[in-house]
Amino acid sequence: MRIPFALWSAVLALAAYGAMVALAYRDFGYFDPVWDKAALIGGIWVGLVILIGVISAVRKAFTARPADIPMDVAEELDNHPE
Repeated sequence: MRIPFALWSAVLALAAYGAMVALAYRDFGYFDPVWDKAALIGGIWVGLVILIGVISAVRKAFTARPADIPMDVAEELDNHPE
């Protein structure tokens, strides 16, 4: 079973944000949510999800389904009998 890119990348993005907050807590001794970094990580994550979605849609559009291949081959053979 494949895990969708959006799901596992969201887990990685949350882990990166959690690590930043943990480092800030370790260095300064208080919990600082760092909202500007959260917005940056979230923006990068959304951008990557959209980019991967577009790339996979283009890849899927240019890939023939296995059921269509025999018909395509038969049509080509009919068009070019030699």
